[in-house]
Amino acid sequence: MCIRDSGGSGAFGVGSYLIILGIGGATITDEKTTISNVEDGTRFYETDTRKIYRSSSLKTGCKAYYKFDSTSGGLTNQATSTNGFTDGLGSNVDGTVTGATTSTDKKLGTNSYLFDGNDYVVCGSTSDFNFAHKTGHTVTVAFWFKQSNAPSGGEIIVGTASTSTGGSTGFYLGTHTSGRIFFSLYDGDATTEPINDYLTGNNIIPDTSNWYHYVFTFDDSNLTIYRNGSQVATTSYTASSTTTGNATNSLTLGKAPNASGNYLDGRLDDMGIWDRVLSTSEISELYNSGTGKTVDTAMVWTERGSA
Repeated sequence: MCIRDSGGSGAFGVGSYLIILGIGGATITDEKTTISNVEDGTRFYETDTRKIYRSSSLKTGCKAYYKFDSTSGGLTNQATSTNGFTDGLGSNVDGTVTGATTSTDKKLGTNSYLFDGNDYVVCGSTSDFNFAHKTGHTVTVAFWFKQSNAPSGGEIIVGTASTSTGGSTGFYLGTHTSGRIFFSLYDGDATTEPINDYLTGNNIIPDTSNWYHYVFTFDDSNLTIYRNGSQVATTSYTASSTTTGNATNSLTLGKAPNASGNYLDGRLDDMGIWDRVLSTSEISELYNSGTGKTVDTAMVWTERGSA
């Protein structure tokens, strides 16, 4: 347990709070109130309304988390039980690197990965990321991105689906020479795919001088894109009855998952993939007013009630 008087007055007054760390079920008593059955990680603010908050780690539901700090031994998935990611896929989705190199031009950590037009990384097996497209499933993909040159065509950032029609299943996202960034979802129905090709309007491709934070979400009803903490596009989605098949390809970074082509010309840093939709508060926490926070340190406090 940690008891803090944030006002520094020596008395537990307005503006003070309790942070409960350790075993749950504790009872905390002061001269004004008693709080019973306190959850681990709960924060109680003794304010005018005496609010109770619960901490939420962005590790929850995170299947893969790539820091892009080193190519030694391949791209390592940090979402492991050892690192506190209880839902992570662990080393099953470590990446095999072909051509991509580390760059000190990074957003977080020590390095980013530079994809210079003929590089790629293949992560895991075909079935590892099936949650990203099946009916009733949800997904979030978040990462920092810096474009090296204006796209010469469709450039794939990350995906599991073929970039051609004909029964492919999965998703892919990337940039396009038309000035768009896109999130395409393929459901295995050759007559309707891709579900939504260019989700956004024109002129949201970032410039080549700055890092931009992108978050793509699919909640089984909507495809949504956030840029630098703000929503920039959304569209509705109705799944067909065939969206129960496996992904067509392994998760691939930097090129079309199905073949050579559609190579990325840019840098990637701090990518997370979840089997849930992140809240707007969590997305804002990752963006952190442009400074950024790593997935393994980001945490959101959510109001749980009043004492």
